[in-house]
Amino acid sequence: TSVLELGIDVGDLDRVIQIDSPPTVSSFLQRMGRSGRRPGTVRNCLFLATTDETLMQAAALLDLFSDGYVEPIIPPAEPHHVLSQQLMALALQEGGVGRRDWFDWVSGVPAFAAMSRQHIEQLVDWMLEKQILWDEEGILWLGQRGEDTYGRRNFLELFSVFMSPPLFSVLHGRQELGFVDEMTFLGKRDGPRILLLGGRAWQVNHIDWQRRVAYVQASDQMGRSRWKGEGQGLSFRLCQAIKGVLATDGHRDFWSRRATERLCGIRQDYAWLDGDSTVILAGSDEGARWWTFAGAGANATLASGLSQSTHSRVEHGSFTLSFEYRLATNDIEHALAQLRNFDIGEIQPEIDERTIDGLKFAECLPASFAMRM
Repeated sequence: TSVLELGIDVGDLDRVIQIDSPPTVSSFLQRMGRSGRRPGTVRNCLFLATTDETLMQAAALLDLFSDGYVEPIIPPAEPHHVLSQQLMALALQEGGVGRRDWFDWVSGVPAFAAMSRQHIEQLVDWMLEKQILWDEEGILWLGQRGEDTYGRRNFLELFSVFMSPPLFSVLHGRQELGFVDEMTFLGKRDGPRILLLGGRAWQVNHIDWQRRVAYVQASDQMGRSRWKGEGQGLSFRLCQAIKGVLATDGHRDFWSRRATERLCGIRQDYAWLDGDSTVILAGSDEGARWWTFAGAGANATLASGLSQSTHSRVEHGSFTLSFEYRLATNDIEHALAQLRNFDIGEIQPEIDERTIDGLKFAECLPASFAMRM
């Protein structure tokens, strides 16, 4: 698990045993790096996959690792909420900060420097309008609402950009089943939302955005949640690596005999897969599925555009987009042709507005800024 991934230095571990597969190479390296730290020892990790999906993910993850790939660190684009926090902290630190020169303090941060001056001024105007800030002859200070909101416990929350990781607890009655990433709940969806957690399917009945708790009940819709997983979704690179594992017939020396045999069986189930293109499978009772292996982010964006083109609900996971049963293959191909005519920058995933309520310092932003971010 992720318990020993960060922050705990244990120098006397002989082997890391990984249950299933972490979602990134960097996470795997952090975990494997807990072993082999004594002179004369080597780092090693044993994967124990409990499902076909995590077996394929582990194999693909090790392929990426063997190729020397590690996920790049990409800072969030246009973090207006962090900029508002920095502005308030500066005002508190300096006993008031000039409206004309406060940005010079933080302009060296690439994400801030990339923001337009117009947007930055709109942000300050909004905070002044909401009395989060106060302007007295060009000097910015915390307004009444700013002090009421952030002044408790000697401004503790103001000095912490993130108080806790963006995870939701999943409860069945009073029993805590585990945690899922907030991205699990970001997209709009018609019908019940099904999670796969602890080896079972769970239907989400209620989401408490403020407390970050999801309440669930057992569900028998296992097939629909098979590819959705319980985390933040998989990246494009990892999904493409999984596709590569399925679309080839080679094996790796570090695969065990059982893993090799099982992967050969899984590959037979995906004999229709084309390594050089994507595939739409039609004719099932659940409607057509487009196997993109594009990752959660790309598929969420495509689902939004295709929903508009087809005037129907399009669900997505890390590997597939699922269409309603009433849509024929010709309808889907026509929608794809329409989508190709769009500027990719104009296609955005649908975001549930309620997620903004759980974003720290969201009250400092115009709603349009928060949705854009």
